[in-house]
Amino acid sequence: MWCEQVSIDQDVLIVILNDAGIHRLGLIEAVPQCDQEDLQDIIERPWFKRMWTVQEAAMASETWVVCGDKQIRWIRFFWGLVEAHKYNPIESSMVAIDSMILMHQFWLEVYRISELRESAHRKWADKDSWLYRKCFGVSPRAYDMWQAFLDFMEVYGMRIFYLQFAFSISGFVIRLLQGFRPLDSISLAVVHSSSVIVFLLTPPKSNPHWDRLLRASFINFLHRIRVQQATEAKDKVYALYGLLERLEIPLLAQPDYSPSHSLKDAYRSFTVSIIKWHGSLNVLLEASGPWGTGAPSWVPDWSRSYRRVRFLRQETKTSPNTDTGLLLLF
Repeated sequence: MWCEQVSIDQDVLIVILNDAGIHRLGLIEAVPQCDQEDLQDIIERPWFKRMWTVQEAAMASETWVVCGDKQIRWIRFFWGLVEAHKYNPIESSMVAIDSMILMHQFWLEVYRISELRESAHRKWADKDSWLYRKCFGVSPRAYDMWQAFLDFMEVYGMRIFYLQFAFSISGFVIRLLQGFRPLDSISLAVVHSSSVIVFLLTPPKSNPHWDRLLRASFINFLHRIRVQQATEAKDKVYALYGLLERLEIPLLAQPDYSPSHSLKDAYRSFTVSIIKWHGSLNVLLEASGPWGTGAPSWVPDWSRSYRRVRFLRQETKTSPNTDTGLLLLF
């Protein structure tokens, strides 16, 4: 992200926001003081209000904010703004701040899918990796064997490690009691080394419910993102397609800007996709009544924002799939 037309005071502000982000992490005690006018000038830039920038910030592997000749990591910029707004609230900039919070939440969801759904061990042989191109790409059977090995290690790897570790410790103690030097034993060295290898090759267990938090909050995400601006009305949903695909939310159709594909068709396809993935009709809470010529009343008009109640789904502790109702938050 680039903040243009920077003044000297705003250049200093970037340094202050960086310190504020560090303060938020508890690494420094002093609370940096920001000039409210410069702070407001930065967070009210059009970049924070655009629809496409949500996807840009959420999907970037590493985002930097550049202002003049200063640059700052997005994570520090975000927490610096949160910390600065905490001590110097700017009511007129709440929309921009809420947009940044939304970008950060989507970034967390993208991070969650990369960390919880698939372990780093399986990414070693990803189809874009060097290992796949040199080894597994020429032998599909070898790739299948590698995946089967990871499946086995995911279930039994830690059990094997604990057995090896227990054997290594017991052998170490026995040799001490017998008056021998434990480190002179080749067998113990082999067992200890193999236990380390087993530990490194054991992927963490997959989390089948990695998207549970996303499902619980996604409809409210969609509601909050409606305040973002787009020149093309279709971009109010198309600007999210890359992000939704990254979050493995299946879409019924690809973006279509042709005149034959109307706005109501684009919004209808998007809404039906969310219904199918979410497994509920909660997204219909976004519908605010009839709009457009021939548009179904149950399809939300994503081109505009409106205020509605937020909801949280309550679940029983004994059965997480049993709904007990909706908690409405005004």
